[in-house]
Amino acid sequence: MDPDRSLLTTLMLARGDVDRAAERRGDADWIAARRRDPRSRCLQVHGGGARVIDDGGRPRLDLGPAADATGDLTFLGVGDDGVAFFAEHAAERDGDGWGDLRTVGGLLDDRDAGLLVTAVALDNWLRTHPRCPRCGTPTESSSAGWSRRCPADGTDHFPRTDPAV
Repeated sequence: MDPDRSLLTTLMLARGDVDRAAERRGDADWIAARRRDPRSRCLQVHGGGARVIDDGGRPRLDLGPAADATGDLTFLGVGDDGVAFFAEHAAERDGDGWGDLRTVGGLLDDRDAGLLVTAVALDNWLRTHPRCPRCGTPTESSSAGWSRRCPADGTDHFPRTDPAV
């Protein structure tokens, strides 16, 4: 039986066209340069959602300059045009203009849907796993936000990658 791959095009969690550039996550100089680049964009994420704006009746992510971000950032990837994307982990949802996967996810274009899914997943993991599971020491961000390192015992910790069914 030949699977019908066209069915995957409508699955919101399967969309996205940003290269996550995993090979760049350990290059602190490259990440810092992308963060300073005026073309690099950043979305604020918290509690399962991100800032969104209305673009003529259709939502899109509110992507500000990454250089203006003041909080912890996670590198999300690079678009086809070379623009780097980051997520800023907001301390709280201040004001209006927030959307989550259920309310806006299916209405976003492929790029924004992929960025939102990735940012929300990493934000949730970062908030729920602040300590080393072996010794309880607070961990530090590494690999541009895609892993946590324990300064006490040197172990690295990564988010779960369970498949969505």
